[in-house]
Amino acid sequence: FLSFQKGLQNQFYDYDQASSEIIVAAIDETSLEEGNLGALQTWPRAYYAQAIETLNKNGAAVIGIDLTFPDQSAQGNEDDQILAQTLEENSNVVISSHYIFENGQKQFKWPNSTLLEAEPIMGMLNVSPDEDGFVRQLPIFSESEKGVLEAFSLAISRIYLHAEGVDYRIHDHRFDFSKTIQIPVISQTDRATKEEVNLMNINYFAAPNEFRQISFIDLLNGKLIDKDGEKIDFRDKIV
Repeated sequence: FLSFQKGLQNQFYDYDQASSEIIVAAIDETSLEEGNLGALQTWPRAYYAQAIETLNKNGAAVIGIDLTFPDQSAQGNEDDQILAQTLEENSNVVISSHYIFENGQKQFKWPNSTLLEAEPIMGMLNVSPDEDGFVRQLPIFSESEKGVLEAFSLAISRIYLHAEGVDYRIHDHRFDFSKTIQIPVISQTDRATKEEVNLMNINYFAAPNEFRQISFIDLLNGKLIDKDGEKIDFRDKIV
């Protein structure tokens, strides 16, 4: 019955159109070609700093980077310091963390120490796959040794909506994201750790690759056009 229910749930996602408020800067095959930027693990952190500065010069509202940067840059600590300084100077950027379970304990995987010194805004990348492999839910926040972390998407939304937090408690199966926005919550106990996990359903409203995209290398080169060759206006957008 559960399998039937999950399959039925898939039919309720509304794929009408992707939000025009969101633009994806894609780390795509063109960007990764040897003659362009090359393998991702070799990219200088200065690339990301340059992308942030370009986007903010062009009016972006929020920038989310769904990479965790756990290791020192292949270019050395000075390269990490370039990105760290950019993060300090731009308060509309969210970078990523995530947690795993080791020996029954939750372990957070943080950006490297140089980036952490910049005290960046971070969001969790964790999701909660169902038994059939589909992702329909994500944990909305989690306690960590560095305080409460929200999901990556919620951390971005909080900046974009100028939403002040209320508190990190669940009331009557809902999370008060702000004074005006409430999110329905499913609370479950993790079998391995016995820890309570608070999940929200994901309302997918666009199929993959339907959001407007710019190739990362084009962004880096100041060629601000999408993959259809149209000029992009980044003002007040989530990137």
